Amino acid sequence: MTPSTLFAIKHLLQLNKSCKFIEVKVDSIEANTPFETYRTLLPNFVVSQLEEQKLTETDSERVPVPPVAAFVIQSLPSASGCDSLYPTLFRWYYPPLRRTYYLFAHINHSMARRTYTLTELMGLRANQASAKFLAMAGNPEIGMF
Repeated sequence: MTPSTLFAIKHLLQLNKSCKFIEVKVDSIEANTPFETYRTLLPNFVVSQLEEQKLTETDSERVPVPPVAAFVIQSLPSASGCDSLYPTLFRWYYPPLRRTYYLFAHINHSMARRTYTLTELMGLRANQASAKFLAMAGNPEIGMF
């Protein structure tokens, strides 16, 4: 990702009416603790955004993933595709480093353009998983051999 692309993500997408702008308020430092995963398990466009903002090293095998990025990754469309995708820009402030971070992605559900807490995002993620599970439970082909 080039610096000009990151500039466009940070400044121009916030003003675009077709892109949802989601502000994430970090309710506690502990809740914003990243977890590590292998670089090969993450989409390149997410990793490149994390690298450009100095959230990870370019040559590291493992990548620290902030909770906001984890929510975005789980909200990406599956390999089988999705009927509709929603361009969404996430912004969050990390107090210990006094920095604001951005992450852009086309996610598989529409979100209201407002401020969410990390706790609310994690609740949304749990609700999405429950909805997917219920949809699979209603499918008679699942579980049959």
